[in-house]
Amino acid sequence: MNDAGFRIAVLDQPAEMWTTPGASSLFNEMVSLKLAGYWNAYTASVLPVDGSDFYSTHYLVAQAGDVEGDRFPAVMGFRFTTLARCRQYNAPFPAVALCNAAGAVEHGAAVRALIEECDAAGRTIAYSGSWTISPNTTADRVALRDLTIAGLLLMNKAFGIDVAVVGGTLRFKTDRLFELWGFEPMRGDNGPLAPIKVAHLGDEFVLLMQATEFSQTARAAADRWRTPWDNRLAIGPEGSPALR
Repeated sequence: MNDAGFRIAVLDQPAEMWTTPGASSLFNEMVSLKLAGYWNAYTASVLPVDGSDFYSTHYLVAQAGDVEGDRFPAVMGFRFTTLARCRQYNAPFPAVALCNAAGAVEHGAAVRALIEECDAAGRTIAYSGSWTISPNTTADRVALRDLTIAGLLLMNKAFGIDVAVVGGTLRFKTDRLFELWGFEPMRGDNGPLAPIKVAHLGDEFVLLMQATEFSQTARAAADRWRTPWDNRLAIGPEGSPALR
């Protein structure tokens, strides 16, 4: 894979950075990507952006030759949200909000129990979701998938996250990818939890998964894309892990 063919951008806390040069245009590129990707996979009744986009962190990838000035036409990206950031903005942790929206009581209890365990042990936790690939991109999709796991690992590492949580959508088989990358189904009192039906995603089935360590496959991907990561465009508040 040719790492010179892609650029990575990370936008942290867009609401705090809105007047910073390049922040609002990068945010708009993210919105354009999400609208194109989600409305191609679902319908226009599924909204891929919400209030959490303004305080979360966005990982975006563009083809290097298309990046110019403030123009960063992202072809892949995902949203990353820490529990600490949710508490800063008095917002629910995404995995809890997902369970509440689906009426998944057992799953919600499992997520809250995990949060309590992390709090008691002084461990950090984050949720990554809203993964999107542009339906119109001509970029190598194998490379974009590789850049996804590299980004998941590197984002969690940059923010010092101990427990990574994701939601694998069964229709797109992302749960199988996450399993390959070191994730396993979240567990309840009676063992691994089943997928939940998410109404705001058109009743898609989503499997909540977690990881405390990434697989060798994931670590190898992070090594492959280290140069674009180290040379990433990063916008965030002073002291943000996204800038390190």
